[in-house]
Amino acid sequence: MNYKISLDYLIKIFILLIFTLFSIGLSFQQIFTWQFAEMYAGMERLYLDKDLFPENNRINTQLISTYFPGLSFLLLFLKKIFFFVETNYISNLLLSSLFIIILTLQQYSIAKKDNPNINQFNFLVLTCFLYMTLFRHHAEYATSFKPDTIALTLSLFAIAINSHYKNSFIKIFSGSIFAFSVLFKQQFIFFFIIYLLFISLADFHKSRIFIISSLISILLFFYYLLNIDNFYEYTILSFKDDKFITFNEWIRLHNGFLIWLLFLFPFLFFNSSLQEKSKSAFNLLRNKLIRFDPLFFSLLTLCFANLISAFKYGGNSGNTGFALLCVYPYLFNLFYTKLGRIIIVPLIIFITIVSYNSIQNGFTEYRKFLNLNNAVIGIRNNIILFEKKLYPVSTSINKKFFFDIDSSPIDLALNESAFINNKGDKIYLVVSKKLFKDWEENYNYFVKQKFLVEYESNAGIILIIKND
Repeated sequence: MNYKISLDYLIKIFILLIFTLFSIGLSFQQIFTWQFAEMYAGMERLYLDKDLFPENNRINTQLISTYFPGLSFLLLFLKKIFFFVETNYISNLLLSSLFIIILTLQQYSIAKKDNPNINQFNFLVLTCFLYMTLFRHHAEYATSFKPDTIALTLSLFAIAINSHYKNSFIKIFSGSIFAFSVLFKQQFIFFFIIYLLFISLADFHKSRIFIISSLISILLFFYYLLNIDNFYEYTILSFKDDKFITFNEWIRLHNGFLIWLLFLFPFLFFNSSLQEKSKSAFNLLRNKLIRFDPLFFSLLTLCFANLISAFKYGGNSGNTGFALLCVYPYLFNLFYTKLGRIIIVPLIIFITIVSYNSIQNGFTEYRKFLNLNNAVIGIRNNIILFEKKLYPVSTSINKKFFFDIDSSPIDLALNESAFINNKGDKIYLVVSKKLFKDWEENYNYFVKQKFLVEYESNAGIILIIKND
């Protein structure tokens, strides 16, 4: 019996290890993406006592996120707390994998609460499989530390400790954490409001400390944020002109998601008919209404908010994947079937192979990053660097980098004098290979006349602006 229990634990640890390796590999593949780079740049500005949201101008000299700056605050906190450890861009990026694993375990606890008979091993295997298939686009965002996952993880953590402990100090602390989770992503304000509304209606007296702490904390947080220069312009006004895409465009952006959904659809009704599943879904909703479950309706609200985001310009299957993940514990119970060996073994083989490919591709991208980073560091100190659509190149906070994501090479070259302090300064541009190819196609004559290639690799290109 003890041998069997030990073996079960070892298998679960193996699945979590495979899942972690997949996440780490995918995280390394996201090195040259903007999601985390903008937040990390915000942390560095705070660390150097500079403006979190610099003045907006034509040649934007900073990486600036339009999300709430909660992740920048968290990274700054970790940097100061662990001052005795040398942290950098990569070590911080890899923290995203930790929050994915924590969220998975939190979701298992939610599912287990509704259905004590579910098997943890089945849950972990299926969750890992779905992250590699149906939720793959969201997984890429999550491993690039897009703040949805950490916001949901912190929210569920705050709710859990509030529910499990009666100590007033812990309830005050959990209320503050719950409010802080809103600072990571604008959409979480809906989750925050709905949850507090439901627990207030259900039993205000029992939850009064948590509710009051959450409300006071959110007011203090936003009072602080609204007093940060340009915060309102970047994180609120920037979304006022958002438009929606057409249904045909939505279909195009969800090709991979829909293919996997069609593939998985027959397995959803493996042990029951569509009519029986519809009846189960109705009973689930009815029971949640009867029990007045605050968490269920808060997660359902967050799900709908993300489904709407998928129809906005910039939205994609990553938003849809996260929307389903919000209600994943309930969907898991709705379609749950205990998996036999004939299904489990192929699934384990599949996720093992995908994890191996993920970590292999991740280290390939990491080597590209190191080669390009070393090339940048090797350039003399009396230079100024531009970086365009390539994040990051160097994470050294003592180097002077200018980031721009909108202007053409003509704009950069014409404005070079604005960034030269000394006559002997040279200006280097660090760009992705894809962007340089676009420049050659659209500005071929200008690029040949104005730029020289200083360094080239699969990761990116360092250009030097010729002196006139």
